Amino acid sequence: MVSDSNYISQNIPNVGGLSQRDIVLGKTKYTADIYLPDALHVKILRSPYAHAKIISIDTSEAESLPGVVDIITKDNTPEVLHCDELYQTIYQDYCRDGFVFNDTVRWVGEDVAAVLAESSEIAEEAIEKIKVTYEELPIVTDAVEASKANKSILHQELNDIGPRKSAHQGDPDNGFNNADLEFSCTIDCPNEQHFHPENYIFMFKWGEDGCLNMYISSQSTYWPSYKVWHRLGVTARTICHRIGCGFGNKCARGGMKGMYIGAMLAMRNMNRPIRLEYSLRECGAGGSSKQSRYITDIEYALNNDGQILAERNSLIQDQGAYQLYPDMLMPINGNYTIAYTPNYHGDAVSVYTNDAPGTMMRGIGGHHSCNARETSMDMAAEELGMNPVDFRLKNKEQLPYTNENSFEQVINTGASEFGWGSRWKGWNQPSSVNGSKVRGVGVALGQQSGAFGTAAAAVTISFNGTVNILANSMDMGQGVWDAERIAVAETLGADLNKVFRHAPSDSFAAPTSSETTASRGACLNVNAVTEAAIDARNKLYAFAAQQIGAKVEKITSAKGYIYSLDDPSKKYSFEEIMLKKSYFSITGEGIWDQKAPPKVNANALFVEVEVDVDTGDLKVIEAVTVHDVGKAISRDNVEKQMEAGVIFGQAYGTAEILKDKNTGVHLNDDYLGYRIPLSLEIPKIKTIILENFSETGHWGANGIGEPVCCSMAAALGNAVRNAIGARITEYPITPEKILKALGKA
Repeated sequence: MVSDSNYISQNIPNVGGLSQRDIVLGKTKYTADIYLPDALHVKILRSPYAHAKIISIDTSEAESLPGVVDIITKDNTPEVLHCDELYQTIYQDYCRDGFVFNDTVRWVGEDVAAVLAESSEIAEEAIEKIKVTYEELPIVTDAVEASKANKSILHQELNDIGPRKSAHQGDPDNGFNNADLEFSCTIDCPNEQHFHPENYIFMFKWGEDGCLNMYISSQSTYWPSYKVWHRLGVTARTICHRIGCGFGNKCARGGMKGMYIGAMLAMRNMNRPIRLEYSLRECGAGGSSKQSRYITDIEYALNNDGQILAERNSLIQDQGAYQLYPDMLMPINGNYTIAYTPNYHGDAVSVYTNDAPGTMMRGIGGHHSCNARETSMDMAAEELGMNPVDFRLKNKEQLPYTNENSFEQVINTGASEFGWGSRWKGWNQPSSVNGSKVRGVGVALGQQSGAFGTAAAAVTISFNGTVNILANSMDMGQGVWDAERIAVAETLGADLNKVFRHAPSDSFAAPTSSETTASRGACLNVNAVTEAAIDARNKLYAFAAQQIGAKVEKITSAKGYIYSLDDPSKKYSFEEIMLKKSYFSITGEGIWDQKAPPKVNANALFVEVEVDVDTGDLKVIEAVTVHDVGKAISRDNVEKQMEAGVIFGQAYGTAEILKDKNTGVHLNDDYLGYRIPLSLEIPKIKTIILENFSETGHWGANGIGEPVCCSMAAALGNAVRNAIGARITEYPITPEKILKALGKA
């Protein structure tokens, strides 16, 4: 357990040092900032149809255009699966992943052909000259209707409409048989776009050693190298600089088709570098992937005292055109929502529709399932006439991997800080009224744990006392590199300002790690660098003991100085000790194998909104967010993550993807149409960190990246209900839906 730490969980001014300054000033190098001299450029022809069979592709006119180097289609490339053959084998009766190029296109924006040319302008012109003959097919845009069918229209060779999953615990039938009251509702949570600020960028250059060097904006260095080797038989090196956010979409199961397209073109054209950069629209549903839509039916068996005796639910997931990740149905297991009763049954089905494939987005459906659960909990509390906070406290069933009393602590701490007792006036009683503007308050809980996996790292202490970290984690703005530096400095007793985590991550230069997804940066990568730092520290202490004539068990260090506990007055800098070594460096190695998920991050979010009942305009006034993070390794970054999670949830709760049901075309897949909060729309945010040490790992830290997103949309919806006296169960909550709920539209 951490005690009397110099850096762990401390407020460290400018923890990121020059790296943070450079980010603000626009000097930080991202993959998109790298330009390989004499590079050829790639553009992709995408389907204008949601569902159509490709009859023929004529590239002759495009090939004759000066400056065109190569064109690839389904007719001259191998069948390369986008995701994973393992899923095709295990789930062969109902799971289909598409190839890079397919005989049938299944969403507007699916890849049809790729042009390699001397410039992006020539490639764009060539794309316009490719003639494709399509035979249009029936389209499916409604997941609910698709769930009623016997077979998939998109993949008629399957034996079912899509993957299914069930979860069961306790005796729900008995709970319903003994209920005083039964309550049911349907919560519709829409699909959403990742819209990471940095678009997809893929660059390829053959090395003199015959290895394909890939410069990719990716959440992993291992997976791209492995996939290209496994699918195409090419030894590839992956190099990743800082990433302009990923949100789960820049990983092996995200929208990484461009990697295969670029690699196949590189295999056919080995003499020059290749650059493929997506547009914003291509990064969204118009060419990549999205987070799925989830529709959840929930039933509660209640007694008159407000106890939930049992729950049943059924979930429909709109997976889109292909199954990139069948475990998108994981929310049915309750891993992402609070278990309010020990008696539970859930069924889930994932259906195919003519839309971009669904993938992870800050959780595998985590904030969708939390949104459905926490909205329905408020509705059940209203049915009983109970205070929403009291109802949750009465019914919370602790999960075995939750720190004891975490939920009571986050609820009570948040309620006190927010002033819930005075601001909650009761059902159908807004917290305040000022003409047409009414205010309401809402609450929602959330939980999520980091994922398991394996990470390796190395830590080198150099001749001048500086410390260098070699690891393959990805910094996407979440601050994992800062957390690694803090953990290594704390472990070694080094000066934090002399501990460096240099970009880029490199699959050839640093040990292999699982991809930086699923909130495992603090749980996995930080523990790996800590293991390496422990190894380096042991070697350093053994050498220092010889140099200063002390027993090794008496050697310790702090803030860059080494000394013996027998004589603390004599301190030696790392530099002084290291210059005595004949080869001037010490390297420690570490591996962290996380075989089970770490403890759950329990959180509560309280929010106040203001609604203009004449216009439907919605403003978020204030939010108080409380998280039990186990231990905040980098306190500053944890607070920023919590603030960003509130904004993320606000965007999810108030913005949406609109799709034409007749054509499958997305109508707002850019920043002009897809609304995300502007700076003036962001509420006052209060962050509160609770630290109940988790027994997982060296520092007791839980994951933070995904849990921060779980609660906001539901809390916002519950606050809107409190303000206007009407419930909206189809998210996001827009002015049009507010006016409709008020009977004014």
